[in-house]
Amino acid sequence: MVKKLFKHEINAYLRIMLPVYGCLMIVAILGRFIQLFEADTTVYAVINGSSIFAYVVGVLICFGFSTFFSVVRFYKNLFTGEGYLTFTLPATPTQHLWVKLLTSLLFGFTSFIVVILSLMVIMAGDVFNEVTKALVYMAKIFIPKIGFHIWLYLLEAVILLILTASFGVLLYYTCISIGQLSKKNRILCAVGVYIGYYFITQILGTIFMVVMTFFATTPFMEAIARFAVDHTYAFIHIILCILIVLTAVMSLVCFIITRHIMTKKLNLE
Repeated sequence: MVKKLFKHEINAYLRIMLPVYGCLMIVAILGRFIQLFEADTTVYAVINGSSIFAYVVGVLICFGFSTFFSVVRFYKNLFTGEGYLTFTLPATPTQHLWVKLLTSLLFGFTSFIVVILSLMVIMAGDVFNEVTKALVYMAKIFIPKIGFHIWLYLLEAVILLILTASFGVLLYYTCISIGQLSKKNRILCAVGVYIGYYFITQILGTIFMVVMTFFATTPFMEAIARFAVDHTYAFIHIILCILIVLTAVMSLVCFIITRHIMTKKLNLE
């Protein structure tokens, strides 16, 4: 049943996202075509600037629409009248949640790949060659210098990126789930929960910065600073691992809260 749910979810995304991807690639191709007629005229400058602006808007829409559609489908399929049908299927709330999350991550990654391909199209030619040369040059400098650490950094960065994307999606799901506990104005309540989360994190971040500034001259912080200078590569690994653990914990908390509400507190009225 999970395979069928996953297939159905992918088909629903494809019906919406394929036109978005197609439009972005068309805009990239048109932008590259316009660059073939480069000229020092006001008319060309306006047309070229407009094409670049349209491409940037297309990229933002590509990323934003993927996330927006994920949120809409989660709410519509599970917390509206469709939920009566959804929860009659032989699948547990946990399975529904996993399917929604994995599909959202899949199309988030797909959107990233499409944007990279479109960027290669619109930058094709001298600009693309110069960027490629710069990247190769930087790789030749940093890879020998950092050594095997570079591959560990890449692995840790990929894990952190996946967990961060998962947390972002699960946070939206959690806010929606908490919002549906309200008898009225559920969407407004979900937005309020998200805004509340944002303000709380900002306050905690400010407090953390104040505390760090206050204790900056303590022996403990000076010891950390010396360790960071003397063991830079190891210190970066430690920071990345701490971020991975924190993001994983926050993602797990959001997952547990959402699953609990879907299992024990579901309200489809």
